[in-house]
Amino acid sequence: MNNDELATRRAQAIAEDRCFSKGRLRDEFRMKPAPGAEPVKWYKNTYGGRFAVYRIADCVPMREKRPLTSKQQLAGQRLSVLSRLNSTSGRMARQAYDWLSLAPLFLDTETTGLDNTAEALEIGLTDA
Repeated sequence: MNNDELATRRAQAIAEDRCFSKGRLRDEFRMKPAPGAEPVKWYKNTYGGRFAVYRIADCVPMREKRPLTSKQQLAGQRLSVLSRLNSTSGRMARQAYDWLSLAPLFLDTETTGLDNTAEALEIGLTDA
């Protein structure tokens, strides 16, 4: 969302004197309650917790998000690769790769079908 659209949404909500929870203020308007702002009302959620609702006119804009540094971008890319490798399918792919690198002799396979969405259910292998 660009800054002009955000400013328009904020102005419209202030003109309508709307009230929102902290999470909604943060997510939709990039705002937070001003220091010392009192909640308009408290609500109880279905889990027994309580949350406050604030008037948007009593809130202040949050600072702009800084762009990610090159190290943060690299760390994000690294984490995405590591999460795929550590997932169940990633671990199974590694195990299959290790088995195939041993040049096995295939004895039997059980699959769910013959199309490109079929999955291998069971593979019988033996070493050559």
